[in-house]
Amino acid sequence: MLAILVGPACAATNSSVRSSSAEGPPSVKQGEVPPDSSTEEAVPEWLKKKPPGDPSAAEFRERMAEERRQFLQLFDDKAATIDFTDGIDASEGEFIGGAYFSMTLGACGSPGKATDGGTEWLMRPRVGVTGHPLPDLIRVDKLTGAIRLGSGPTTEAKAAIEFQREILRKSVERFSKRSSAPEPANPPLQ
Repeated sequence: MLAILVGPACAATNSSVRSSSAEGPPSVKQGEVPPDSSTEEAVPEWLKKKPPGDPSAAEFRERMAEERRQFLQLFDDKAATIDFTDGIDASEGEFIGGAYFSMTLGACGSPGKATDGGTEWLMRPRVGVTGHPLPDLIRVDKLTGAIRLGSGPTTEAKAAIEFQREILRKSVERFSKRSSAPEPANPPLQ
């Protein structure tokens, strides 16, 4: 299954938080006056150094944009393999379920693994950082790909996929230096 949903909105850790190192701030001995913070000399040398592997803001944005471009390409590649004329298999059901999850429940959590429910693929969605299970199931029709949560209204699979594709494009655009996201290799579903 292509995990398309757990993303920055759900991240529980922060890579910029580091444990203290041996090159940490020197201690000021009792009776000493710390340097005046208004002068350049007041900034300790250890604080001026950029730790290895700690990207600048521009490097971070470019790395995030590249990761999102790659993810968008993976998403488009998987979407292009879905053949709605031969029914929906479990892998396709999970992919559609992920797009629908994003459209209806947000970016934090996952749709769950598809299980056979007769004429539908059933998934138990989990939300939040803790993965709290919801009482309603995501249901993907095996014949048409139509999807719904519990007994709610039905949505066409193509609409959910296009919604998720647009979210991913906007994510690329947000982190990219360019004003617009690159065109995907695969055209939108018809």
